[in-house]
Amino acid sequence: MRNSGIEAEAVGRKLGILILSKPESPDLETIQGLCQAAMDIGVEVEVFVMGDAVYGLPNYQLDTMARNGAKVSFCAANVTERDIDLESPALAGFEEGSQYTLACIVESSDRFLAFT
Repeated sequence: MRNSGIEAEAVGRKLGILILSKPESPDLETIQGLCQAAMDIGVEVEVFVMGDAVYGLPNYQLDTMARNGAKVSFCAANVTERDIDLESPALAGFEEGSQYTLACIVESSDRFLAFT
């Protein structure tokens, strides 16, 4: 049974997550679990993917996070630097962003985690 006091405290809160981990990293399973647990108690979740982690955008865990309500965005410059087509269907469901997007996530988050 969930603690309704925790849920009430979580409403209006935001968790920001930066993913720099390579796609083969076990971090994605951890991140998916954290995102789901946070969303289950009413915490807004925003994820930013950059560096070599953009190779993992067509990943099941990231897609699941986005479908379950997390806002997942990526650094468009990092995508183009790695010769990934910004119009690729693999990027559908994710939002194109920039370092400014990341700065806004950091600024607006109550808690921020970086997986590198």
